[in-house]
Order: sequence, then C-alpha cells, then structure tokens
Amino acid sequence: MQEMAQTTEQRLANTHEMYPPPILELFDMSETTHQKFSMVDVDQPLFQPFPSEIWFQNYAPCETYDFPLALRNNDKDYTQQLLCITEREKFVIPVKAIGARAILDFPDQLNFSNCPVKCCCQKTLLVRNIGNREARFTLSTQSPFSVDPVMATLGIGDSMQVTVEFLPKWNGDHSEDLILHYDTACQRPPYDGTEQKCSFFIIILEMRQLRV
Repeated sequence: MQEMAQTTEQRLANTHEMYPPPILELFDMSETTHQKFSMVDVDQPLFQPFPSEIWFQNYAPCETYDFPLALRNNDKDYTQQLLCITEREKFVIPVKAIGARAILDFPDQLNFSNCPVKCCCQKTLLVRNIGNREARFTLSTQSPFSVDPVMATLGIGDSMQVTVEFLPKWNGDHSEDLILHYDTACQRPPYDGTEQKCSFFIIILEMRQLRV
C-alpha cells in the first residue's frame, strides 16, 4: 500500500535493483553495423536499461509526464531501436550509442613540390591524437606513394611522426588517397571535410613532376 501511494518520482528514487530485459528476437548485426562480433553473450542484451520497469503512478489524465530511462551500452557502438507498444499502435525510437573517439589531426591535403622522376621525395608529418580515446590505426596508400608506419598506437594527447614517401617512375601528375583506418567498427565513405565521425578520412597526395 505504501508503494502504491508514492508518486512516480518517489518510486523511481526508491528503485535500486535492475535485471536484464527479456530478449524477444535476435537480428543479424551486419544489417546495422560492420561489426560482426560482440563481447556480449548472445543470451544477454547489448543494453542494460535502468530502471528495468517503468511505472507511472498517481498521474492526472491529459497531463504530460517525463521519465528518465538510462541505457548502459554493454559493448561498442550500436544503432538499435526502442520499441514502444500501446493499446493502439507500435512505434520505434532510434537509439544510437557512440563511444569515445580517437581523432588524429592529419591535414586534409598533402602537396609535394616538384620532384624528378625516379628520385625519392619525403614529407614528415607530426600527428597528434586530439580525441578522447587511444588511437589504434592503420595507414595505407597506393604506388608511387608509400607511408610509414602502416600500423601504430597513439595515446590521448600524444604525438608521433608519419612519413609519406613519393617515388615517381614516369613523368606526369600523380594523385592518390592516403587512408587512415581506426580500429572502431564504424565504416564511412571517404572523408569529405564535413564530418569526422567514423573510421577513416582521405588525404589527397598530389605531385607535379619535373621533366628530366
């Protein structure tokens, strides 16, 4: 009786236990994320809600009430849906969980000055992790460009040198992509300069050669 006499806020304040929600249906993860494996067992939900049950008590009709629902992500980044069912309809609310991100401050473009054919030109960049997570990443590009290192780890706020090498074999203009790929599961098309949310962006390597 005492519990039923409480308001919604009072009942929430007196709630201290939570339990995993029942799983009604399993889905193919590859349809919503590039991550195919999870550290969470398949019989456990990816999100732990608190409170485990939502109770509205002693409410007045035709009034609007807010209720805080906390969702603790038990794994990495995910996009899921919160399914809501009433006596008349069923609707969903998108729920997106994005963890801390490493951000390496590479320039958007790297331009080599004139370089003779069959002569090696190098540019060394000082790259810093300005994000809020340790960066574990790989770098790759195409000939006649190369990059070193191709794999590295960089702590929060730390800096390191990255060397890009250009070795042209014929006369002409050259342009390739330098791809930076983080260890996060999220994938995006090449970086267009408008957002940096996911796993890689593009640096255009340009070169106008001397005729020898």
